[in-house]
Amino acid sequence: MRHAGLACALLLALSRGATASTYLVLPDGSGDTPSIAAALRLAVSGDVIELGDGVFSGLGSTALDFAGRTLTLRSRSGDPTACVLDAAAGPAAPARLLSLVSGEGVATRIEGIGFRGGYLADADGGALLLAGSDVRIVNCRFSGNAAREGGAVFVAGGAPVFEDCVFIGNTGGNAGGGLGVSGGAVVTVTRCRFAANSADYGGGLMADAATLALADCVFLGNSASARGGGVYAGDRAALALTGCTLAYNGSVAGGGLALATLSSLTLAQSIVAFAPAGGAIELRFGSAATISCSDLFGNAGGDWTGALAAQLGTAGNLALDPEFCGDAVDGDLTLAAGSPCAAPACGAMGAEGVGCTGRSVGAMDFSTLKQLYGN
Repeated sequence: MRHAGLACALLLALSRGATASTYLVLPDGSGDTPSIAAALRLAVSGDVIELGDGVFSGLGSTALDFAGRTLTLRSRSGDPTACVLDAAAGPAAPARLLSLVSGEGVATRIEGIGFRGGYLADADGGALLLAGSDVRIVNCRFSGNAAREGGAVFVAGGAPVFEDCVFIGNTGGNAGGGLGVSGGAVVTVTRCRFAANSADYGGGLMADAATLALADCVFLGNSASARGGGVYAGDRAALALTGCTLAYNGSVAGGGLALATLSSLTLAQSIVAFAPAGGAIELRFGSAATISCSDLFGNAGGDWTGALAAQLGTAGNLALDPEFCGDAVDGDLTLAAGSPCAAPACGAMGAEGVGCTGRSVGAMDFSTLKQLYGN
Protein backbone atom coordinates (compact mmCIF):
# COMPACT_ATOMS: atom_id res chain seq x y z
CA MET A 1 0.00 0.00 0.00
CA ARG A 2 2.83 2.39 0.86
CA HIS A 3 4.57 1.65 -2.46
CA ALA A 4 1.33 2.52 -4.25
CA GLY A 5 1.13 5.82 -2.36
CA LEU A 6 4.71 6.68 -3.30
CA ALA A 7 4.02 5.85 -6.96
CA CYS A 8 0.98 8.14 -6.93
CA ALA A 9 3.06 10.94 -5.45
CA LEU A 10 5.69 10.47 -8.17
CA LEU A 11 3.04 10.68 -10.88
CA LEU A 12 1.56 13.76 -9.21
CA ALA A 13 4.94 15.49 -9.13
CA LEU A 14 5.62 14.68 -12.81
CA SER A 15 2.19 15.90 -13.90
CA ARG A 16 2.66 19.26 -12.20
CA GLY A 17 5.92 19.98 -13.97
CA ALA A 18 7.34 23.30 -12.80
CA THR A 19 4.36 24.07 -10.54
CA ALA A 20 5.12 23.98 -6.83
CA SER A 21 3.72 20.89 -5.11
CA THR A 22 2.30 20.36 -1.64
CA TYR A 23 2.76 16.92 -0.10
CA LEU A 24 0.53 16.00 2.83
CA VAL A 25 2.16 13.60 5.29
CA LEU A 26 0.15 11.95 8.06
CA PRO A 27 1.51 10.10 11.11
CA ASP A 28 -0.17 6.83 10.08
CA GLY A 29 1.44 6.92 6.63
CA SER A 30 -1.80 7.43 4.72
CA GLY A 31 -0.96 10.82 3.19
CA ASP A 32 0.52 11.65 -0.20
CA THR A 33 3.75 9.96 0.91
CA PRO A 34 4.28 7.37 3.64
CA SER A 35 6.79 9.49 5.60
CA ILE A 36 8.47 12.87 5.83
CA ALA A 37 11.67 11.36 4.45
CA ALA A 38 9.76 10.08 1.42
CA ALA A 39 8.31 13.54 0.80
CA LEU A 40 11.80 15.03 1.00
CA ARG A 41 13.03 12.59 -1.63
CA LEU A 42 10.39 13.91 -4.03
CA ALA A 43 10.43 17.60 -3.19
CA VAL A 44 12.13 20.28 -5.27
CA SER A 45 12.74 23.93 -4.37
CA GLY A 46 9.47 25.78 -3.90
CA ASP A 47 7.54 22.74 -2.66
CA VAL A 48 5.64 22.48 0.62
CA ILE A 49 5.60 19.49 2.94
CA GLU A 50 2.55 19.72 5.21
CA LEU A 51 2.15 17.54 8.27
CA GLY A 52 -1.08 16.40 9.87
CA ASP A 53 -1.46 16.45 13.64
CA GLY A 54 -0.02 13.60 15.66
CA VAL A 55 3.41 12.26 16.57
CA PHE A 56 5.92 11.39 13.85
CA SER A 57 8.59 8.97 15.07
CA GLY A 58 10.75 6.13 13.90
CA LEU A 59 12.14 5.52 10.44
CA GLY A 60 11.38 8.39 8.07
CA SER A 61 11.07 10.99 10.85
CA THR A 62 14.71 11.43 11.91
CA ALA A 63 17.96 12.31 10.13
CA LEU A 64 15.96 14.52 7.76
CA ASP A 65 17.83 16.91 5.44
CA PHE A 66 16.69 19.68 3.07
CA ALA A 67 19.88 19.16 1.01
CA GLY A 68 20.07 22.79 -0.10
CA ARG A 69 16.51 23.05 -1.44
CA THR A 70 14.23 25.97 -0.63
CA LEU A 71 11.30 24.16 0.99
CA THR A 72 8.54 24.81 3.49
CA LEU A 73 7.98 22.23 6.22
CA ARG A 74 4.86 23.09 8.22
CA SER A 75 2.02 21.65 10.25
CA ARG A 76 -1.44 21.81 8.78
CA SER A 77 -2.94 22.99 12.08
CA GLY A 78 -0.23 25.48 13.02
CA ASP A 79 -0.10 23.96 16.53
CA PRO A 80 3.39 22.78 17.58
CA THR A 81 1.98 20.92 20.57
CA ALA A 82 -0.30 18.85 18.31
CA CYS A 83 2.11 18.15 15.45
CA VAL A 84 5.34 16.71 16.86
CA LEU A 85 8.48 15.08 15.51
CA ASP A 86 9.79 12.79 18.26
CA ALA A 87 13.23 11.21 17.87
CA ALA A 88 12.75 9.18 21.06
CA ALA A 89 16.55 9.01 21.10
CA GLY A 90 18.99 8.28 23.89
CA PRO A 91 22.49 6.96 24.60
CA ALA A 92 21.68 3.58 23.08
CA ALA A 93 20.14 5.10 19.94
CA PRO A 94 21.33 8.71 19.35
CA ALA A 95 19.52 10.69 16.66
CA ARG A 96 18.92 14.19 15.34
CA LEU A 97 15.62 15.14 13.76
CA LEU A 98 16.58 17.61 11.03
CA SER A 99 19.64 19.17 9.37
CA LEU A 100 19.85 22.21 7.09
CA VAL A 101 23.54 22.38 6.26
CA SER A 102 23.72 23.14 2.53
CA GLY A 103 23.08 26.85 2.20
CA GLU A 104 19.28 26.82 2.24
CA GLY A 105 18.00 30.27 1.25
CA VAL A 106 15.87 32.92 2.90
CA ALA A 107 12.59 31.54 1.51
CA THR A 108 13.12 28.26 3.41
CA ARG A 109 10.59 27.93 6.25
CA ILE A 110 9.73 25.63 9.15
CA GLU A 111 6.42 26.45 10.82
CA GLY A 112 4.18 25.22 13.61
CA ILE A 113 6.01 21.99 14.51
CA GLY A 114 7.18 20.48 17.80
CA PHE A 115 10.64 18.89 17.93
CA ARG A 116 11.45 16.63 20.86
CA GLY A 117 13.55 13.71 21.98
CA GLY A 118 16.69 14.39 19.94
CA TYR A 119 19.89 13.15 21.58
CA LEU A 120 23.55 13.45 20.57
CA ALA A 121 26.17 13.09 23.30
CA ASP A 122 29.16 13.85 21.05
CA ALA A 123 27.68 16.25 18.48
CA ASP A 124 25.76 19.53 18.39
CA GLY A 125 22.11 20.33 17.77
CA GLY A 126 19.98 17.59 19.31
CA ALA A 127 16.84 18.45 17.35
CA LEU A 128 18.07 20.74 14.60
CA LEU A 129 21.46 21.58 13.07
CA LEU A 130 21.83 24.67 10.86
CA ALA A 131 25.07 25.35 8.98
CA GLY A 132 25.17 28.20 6.49
CA SER A 133 21.37 28.22 6.30
CA ASP A 134 19.14 31.31 6.20
CA VAL A 135 15.96 29.45 7.18
CA ARG A 136 13.04 31.17 8.95
CA ILE A 137 11.68 29.11 11.86
CA VAL A 138 8.27 30.26 13.11
CA ASN A 139 6.04 29.06 15.97
CA CYS A 140 8.03 25.90 16.69
CA ARG A 141 8.51 24.16 20.03
CA PHE A 142 11.75 22.46 21.05
CA SER A 143 11.51 20.31 24.16
CA GLY A 144 13.41 17.51 25.84
CA ASN A 145 16.36 17.50 23.43
CA ALA A 146 20.01 17.07 24.41
CA ALA A 147 23.37 17.51 22.69
CA ARG A 148 26.96 18.53 23.36
CA GLU A 149 26.21 22.16 22.37
CA GLY A 150 22.87 23.56 21.37
CA GLY A 151 20.75 21.01 23.18
CA ALA A 152 17.80 21.79 20.91
CA VAL A 153 19.30 23.82 18.04
CA PHE A 154 22.86 24.57 16.97
CA VAL A 155 23.67 27.24 14.37
CA ALA A 156 27.07 27.26 12.62
CA GLY A 157 27.10 30.21 10.25
CA GLY A 158 24.29 31.58 8.11
CA ALA A 159 21.56 34.03 9.04
CA PRO A 160 18.55 32.11 10.36
CA VAL A 161 15.52 33.79 11.95
CA PHE A 162 13.52 32.42 14.89
CA GLU A 163 10.07 33.88 15.58
CA ASP A 164 7.54 32.94 18.27
CA CYS A 165 9.41 29.75 19.20
CA VAL A 166 9.63 27.98 22.55
CA PHE A 167 12.72 26.21 23.94
CA ILE A 168 11.77 24.20 27.03
CA GLY A 169 13.60 21.59 29.06
CA ASN A 170 16.55 21.07 26.70
CA THR A 171 20.08 20.22 27.81
CA GLY A 172 23.47 21.23 26.42
CA GLY A 173 26.21 19.04 27.83
CA ASN A 174 28.74 21.83 27.37
CA ALA A 175 26.95 24.98 26.24
CA GLY A 176 23.67 26.38 24.99
CA GLY A 177 20.94 24.32 26.60
CA GLY A 178 18.29 25.68 24.26
CA LEU A 179 20.22 27.35 21.44
CA GLY A 180 23.91 27.43 20.53
CA VAL A 181 25.34 29.80 17.91
CA SER A 182 28.85 30.06 16.43
CA GLY A 183 30.80 30.27 13.19
CA GLY A 184 30.12 33.91 12.36
CA ALA A 185 26.35 33.38 12.25
CA VAL A 186 24.05 36.40 12.28
CA VAL A 187 20.89 35.29 14.09
CA THR A 188 17.61 37.08 14.75
CA VAL A 189 15.40 35.86 17.61
CA THR A 190 12.00 37.52 18.14
CA ARG A 191 9.25 36.78 20.69
CA CYS A 192 10.83 33.49 21.73
CA ARG A 193 10.69 31.87 25.16
CA PHE A 194 13.55 29.92 26.79
CA ALA A 195 12.49 28.09 29.95
CA ALA A 196 14.03 25.41 32.19
CA ASN A 197 16.94 24.69 29.84
CA SER A 198 20.37 23.81 31.25
CA ALA A 199 24.05 23.58 30.30
CA ASP A 200 27.49 24.24 31.74
CA TYR A 201 27.65 27.58 29.89
CA GLY A 202 24.52 29.41 28.76
CA GLY A 203 21.57 27.52 30.17
CA GLY A 204 19.19 29.15 27.72
CA LEU A 205 21.50 30.35 24.96
CA MET A 206 25.20 30.36 24.08
CA ALA A 207 26.88 32.52 21.43
CA ASP A 208 30.51 32.28 20.35
CA ALA A 209 31.98 34.35 17.48
CA ALA A 210 28.48 35.28 16.33
CA THR A 211 26.04 38.19 16.21
CA LEU A 212 22.59 37.90 17.76
CA ALA A 213 19.67 40.33 17.90
CA LEU A 214 16.95 39.33 20.37
CA ALA A 215 13.71 41.26 20.76
CA ASP A 216 10.73 40.67 23.07
CA CYS A 217 12.17 37.37 24.34
CA VAL A 218 11.76 35.69 27.74
CA PHE A 219 14.40 33.67 29.60
CA LEU A 220 12.80 31.96 32.59
CA GLY A 221 14.32 29.48 35.03
CA ASN A 222 17.30 28.42 32.93
CA SER A 223 20.43 27.23 34.72
CA ALA A 224 24.15 26.89 34.03
CA SER A 225 26.62 25.03 36.21
CA ALA A 226 29.53 27.33 35.25
CA ARG A 227 28.43 30.68 33.77
CA GLY A 228 25.49 32.42 32.18
CA GLY A 229 22.27 31.00 33.60
CA GLY A 230 20.18 32.67 30.92
CA VAL A 231 22.70 33.70 28.27
CA TYR A 232 26.43 33.16 27.75
CA ALA A 233 28.57 35.04 25.22
CA GLY A 234 31.96 33.44 24.73
CA ASP A 235 34.67 34.62 22.36
CA ARG A 236 33.94 37.82 20.38
CA ALA A 237 30.17 37.53 20.35
CA ALA A 238 27.94 40.57 19.87
CA LEU A 239 24.53 40.51 21.54
CA ALA A 240 21.73 43.04 21.34
CA LEU A 241 18.69 42.45 23.59
CA THR A 242 15.71 44.77 23.30
CA GLY A 243 12.49 44.47 25.29
CA CYS A 244 13.50 41.17 26.90
CA THR A 245 12.78 39.69 30.34
CA LEU A 246 15.35 37.47 32.05
CA ALA A 247 14.04 36.19 35.37
CA TYR A 248 14.86 33.41 37.83
CA ASN A 249 17.83 32.19 35.76
CA GLY A 250 20.75 30.97 37.84
CA SER A 251 24.46 30.18 37.68
CA VAL A 252 27.55 30.37 39.84
CA ALA A 253 28.54 33.46 37.85
CA GLY A 254 26.29 35.62 35.70
CA GLY A 255 22.89 34.37 36.76
CA GLY A 256 21.22 36.39 34.03
CA LEU A 257 23.98 36.86 31.47
CA ALA A 258 27.73 36.24 31.34
CA LEU A 259 30.13 37.66 28.76
CA ALA A 260 33.67 36.46 28.23
CA THR A 261 36.50 37.30 25.84
CA LEU A 262 35.96 40.60 23.98
CA SER A 263 32.20 40.04 23.73
CA SER A 264 29.73 42.91 23.78
CA LEU A 265 26.19 43.42 25.01
CA THR A 266 23.66 46.12 24.21
CA LEU A 267 20.72 45.83 26.61
CA ALA A 268 17.72 48.12 26.16
CA GLN A 269 14.23 48.24 27.71
CA SER A 270 14.86 44.91 29.43
CA ILE A 271 14.58 43.33 32.87
CA VAL A 272 17.15 41.05 34.56
CA ALA A 273 15.76 39.93 37.90
CA PHE A 274 15.67 37.39 40.70
CA ALA A 275 18.58 35.13 39.78
CA PRO A 276 18.71 32.59 42.62
CA ALA A 277 22.49 32.27 42.07
CA GLY A 278 24.95 34.65 40.43
CA GLY A 279 24.69 38.33 39.67
CA ALA A 280 22.65 40.01 36.97
CA ILE A 281 25.48 40.33 34.42
CA GLU A 282 29.09 39.13 34.57
CA LEU A 283 31.77 40.79 32.40
CA ARG A 284 35.22 39.21 31.91
CA PHE A 285 38.29 39.41 29.68
CA GLY A 286 37.60 42.70 27.92
CA SER A 287 33.86 42.23 27.45
CA ALA A 288 31.58 45.27 27.75
CA ALA A 289 27.92 46.15 28.19
CA THR A 290 25.95 49.25 27.25
CA ILE A 291 22.63 49.39 29.11
CA SER A 292 19.69 51.75 28.72
CA CYS A 293 16.12 51.91 30.04
CA SER A 294 16.56 48.60 31.89
CA ASP A 295 15.96 47.22 35.37
CA LEU A 296 18.44 44.95 37.15
CA PHE A 297 17.02 43.85 40.49
CA GLY A 298 16.97 41.13 43.13
CA ASN A 299 19.76 38.95 41.72
CA ALA A 300 21.47 36.90 44.42
CA GLY A 301 25.01 37.89 43.38
CA GLY A 302 24.22 41.57 42.90
CA ASP A 303 22.72 43.83 40.26
CA TRP A 304 24.68 46.90 39.13
CA THR A 305 28.07 45.57 40.13
CA GLY A 306 31.64 46.19 38.93
CA ALA A 307 31.85 47.97 35.59
CA LEU A 308 28.04 48.22 35.47
CA ALA A 309 27.74 50.38 38.57
CA ALA A 310 28.29 53.67 36.76
CA GLN A 311 25.29 53.01 34.48
CA LEU A 312 22.71 52.83 37.27
CA GLY A 313 20.61 56.00 37.30
CA THR A 314 21.63 56.98 33.77
CA ALA A 315 19.75 56.45 30.49
CA GLY A 316 16.62 55.45 32.41
CA ASN A 317 18.24 52.51 34.21
CA LEU A 318 16.64 51.24 37.45
CA ALA A 319 17.25 48.96 40.41
CA LEU A 320 13.64 48.45 41.53
CA ASP A 321 11.36 45.47 42.00
CA PRO A 322 9.73 44.88 38.57
CA GLU A 323 6.60 43.54 40.31
CA PHE A 324 5.81 40.52 38.18
CA CYS A 325 2.23 39.30 38.36
CA GLY A 326 3.35 35.73 38.97
CA ASP A 327 6.48 33.84 39.89
CA ALA A 328 9.01 31.34 38.58
CA VAL A 329 6.67 28.39 38.93
CA ASP A 330 3.59 29.76 37.19
CA GLY A 331 5.79 31.50 34.61
CA ASP A 332 3.74 34.71 34.59
CA LEU A 333 6.21 37.54 33.99
CA THR A 334 3.65 40.15 33.06
CA LEU A 335 3.86 43.33 35.12
CA ALA A 336 1.60 44.74 37.77
CA ALA A 337 -0.02 47.99 36.69
CA GLY A 338 2.04 49.92 39.24
CA SER A 339 5.37 48.37 38.24
CA PRO A 340 8.22 50.85 37.74
CA CYS A 341 8.92 48.97 34.50
CA ALA A 342 5.41 49.39 33.09
CA ALA A 343 5.50 53.00 31.92
CA PRO A 344 8.75 54.82 32.66
CA ALA A 345 9.63 57.91 30.64
CA CYS A 346 12.10 55.94 28.53
CA GLY A 347 9.50 53.33 27.46
CA ALA A 348 8.10 50.09 28.84
CA MET A 349 10.61 47.45 29.93
CA GLY A 350 10.48 43.71 29.43
CA ALA A 351 8.74 41.35 27.05
CA GLU A 352 5.36 40.79 28.67
CA GLY A 353 3.58 44.10 29.36
CA VAL A 354 0.99 44.77 32.08
CA GLY A 355 -1.07 41.76 33.14
CA CYS A 356 -2.52 42.43 36.59
CA THR A 357 -3.25 45.02 39.23
CA GLY A 358 -1.40 43.17 42.01
CA ARG A 359 1.38 40.61 42.21
CA SER A 360 2.41 37.30 43.77
CA VAL A 361 6.13 36.55 43.90
CA GLY A 362 7.29 33.04 44.76
CA ALA A 363 10.54 31.15 45.13
CA MET A 364 12.57 29.56 42.36
CA ASP A 365 12.28 25.80 41.91
CA PHE A 366 13.97 24.36 38.81
CA SER A 367 12.59 20.84 39.27
CA THR A 368 9.04 22.17 39.56
CA LEU A 369 9.56 24.27 36.46
CA LYS A 370 10.64 21.24 34.44
CA GLN A 371 7.63 19.27 35.66
CA LEU A 372 5.36 22.18 34.81
CA TYR A 373 6.58 22.59 31.22
CA GLY A 374 7.32 18.94 30.50
CA ASN A 375 8.49 17.77 27.08
